[in-house]
Amino acid sequence: MSISHKPNLRPSAQSLGHEAVQLLHSLAQFGSVPEGGITRLVYTPAWREAQAWLEREMTSRGLLTFWDDVGNLYGRSEPASPGGRRILTGSHVDTVRQGGCFDGAAGIVASLIAVSWLRATYGPPNLPLDVVSFAEEEGVRFPVAFWGSSNALAAAEGREPTPLPRVLDEDGIDIERAIRDANLPPASRRSRQPVGAYVELHVEQGSKLEEAGVDIGVVTAIVGQRRYWVEVVGRAGHAGTMSMQARVDAMACACSLLNELLERAAAIPDLTLTAGQWHVEPNAVNVIPGRVTFSLDVRHSSERQLDLFACEIERVCSNITAERRASVRLTSWMNQAPVPMNPSIIALISSAGNDAGWSSMPVLSGAGHDAQTFAGSVPSGMIFVPSRGGVSHAPDEFTSSDALGRGIEVLIRVLYALAYETYLP
Repeated sequence: MSISHKPNLRPSAQSLGHEAVQLLHSLAQFGSVPEGGITRLVYTPAWREAQAWLEREMTSRGLLTFWDDVGNLYGRSEPASPGGRRILTGSHVDTVRQGGCFDGAAGIVASLIAVSWLRATYGPPNLPLDVVSFAEEEGVRFPVAFWGSSNALAAAEGREPTPLPRVLDEDGIDIERAIRDANLPPASRRSRQPVGAYVELHVEQGSKLEEAGVDIGVVTAIVGQRRYWVEVVGRAGHAGTMSMQARVDAMACACSLLNELLERAAAIPDLTLTAGQWHVEPNAVNVIPGRVTFSLDVRHSSERQLDLFACEIERVCSNITAERRASVRLTSWMNQAPVPMNPSIIALISSAGNDAGWSSMPVLSGAGHDAQTFAGSVPSGMIFVPSRGGVSHAPDEFTSSDALGRGIEVLIRVLYALAYETYLP
């Protein structure tokens, strides 16, 4: 697939990258924390300020802005003639706690620059071209990852919004109240128009591109994810008076369980296992832990391997219960299958990279992305740009302006083919 070569189609990747960095630095002020990094959780004041700032940026560039029921923000480059399936591009505005300024935000900024450049250069597209800032993707404040994109897809398919789950944040606030407190603008019917294709630019969050010295990653698939809560209940007691033999120490049990799972995970190629969130009760220096709850995040590109490891988790939990007298309860709260990207969009991204003169390679995404929400229903693809040292979800994540500029140029070429040449898979 080759994109038409207009005389002035090629922008300056260097200037695109510099513009992206300026916008990212401005966006980073919303949720910046003294400890370092950015904490911008969904529906918080920092989140609301970030979306309002993005809305102003979209408006200043001549885009028509609108919202949907859950706070996804859109900026549309209106087509020359009404009708047609819209082309959607963007990413998520929320962050993890003390995250960096590139994850999610780079995709929004890149899409804003790309759509603005296309409109300024060629005028209105032939299909509606929407930049989207998804309300939530990370699943940090509430255990509902991909909340923004799943609701966006539901609206585009004419379905009702996803029912509000009965989950609370760490302050005991449920999603319904959080949405109400965010004082969102009214939802627009424009968010319910069908989507013809979805394209997302994202920093790699790994080091494959940097290690290979390659400019562009063409994502072929996104790994599947399973997430669990593991609750271990022992018996609290005095740290100085209860003998080691008499204890039912929930923390000791949890550590033993996790160590065994980590050993088994390490023996399976390409499988990752992370226990990143912990709650200890009563969490006192002189009290034996009576209850420990921790998260498990399991990822692999094979659904069968995820199923097999799920059985391993259940088996280890059962064995630990028998050996240590503590009770273990396993709760699954995410089951995302591995998701392939659309072959035609993959070919389009590869062609765009070649036409621009940038090196590219196929990559598998080990992180989840909003693209996987759309991929089952809408032709979808992802463009990766290198991350320095593979660092992500941390204050020192970094992608150079040059790398961003090259990725945005590829995105421009892809969006031109989709929205102006109306190439739809």
